[in-house]
Amino acid sequence: MKESIGRPRIIAPIRNTWLGTRLFFEGVYYEKRKIEAVNIGTHMAVFLHAGGRVGTIHFREGLTGLSKFEKTPVLLTKRFLTEIDHDHQKLAKAMTDSESPCYPIEEIWGLCALSERWGRRHGYQTKTWATTKQIVDAHEVSIVGRPEVAKLARQEPLTLFFHNRKTFLDEFLGRD
Repeated sequence: MKESIGRPRIIAPIRNTWLGTRLFFEGVYYEKRKIEAVNIGTHMAVFLHAGGRVGTIHFREGLTGLSKFEKTPVLLTKRFLTEIDHDHQKLAKAMTDSESPCYPIEEIWGLCALSERWGRRHGYQTKTWATTKQIVDAHEVSIVGRPEVAKLARQEPLTLFFHNRKTFLDEFLGRD
C-alpha cells in the first residue's frame, strides 16, 4: 500500500535505500548543483522534489565562517549545532509562508554524519544508512570549506533523517 505525502509515517519508509543513495549523490555533487537549492539561514540548503512537496536538506553553506573556532573544537561543534538549529527554525517559518518556495514541503529528508541520537532529539525518524569507510569518506570529502579539525573529528556513520510536515513544524516553529 502506498502512503500519501504528508501522512505521519513509521520508520519503515526510511528503509528505502534509493533515497539515501539520491541524497548521497546530491551531497557529493552539491557544489555543481547548489544553484538549484534554496538557501535557508547560515548552513542549510534545500533541494525541492516532487513539485516542491519533498525537501532534501544539506548543511554545506557558510562553513568557512566556523574556521575562527578551529582551535576550540568543542566551541566549533556547539556553534555549528546552534546555527543549524536556527536554520531548522527558519525553514519551519518558510514552510508557513505562502510566498516561499518551501511552502508546499510535506516531507523533509537529510543524510549526514550527525548521530541518530542528535536526530531523535530533534524529532527526526532516523536510520543508519552507511558505515562503510569509503562511502562515508566520499561524502565527507565532498563538503567544501569545512574546518580541518571538523574533518579529523568525524567518525559517525551516515544517517538518514526524516520528518513529515506536521512533526517538523511542531518541533521547530515558534522556538526561541
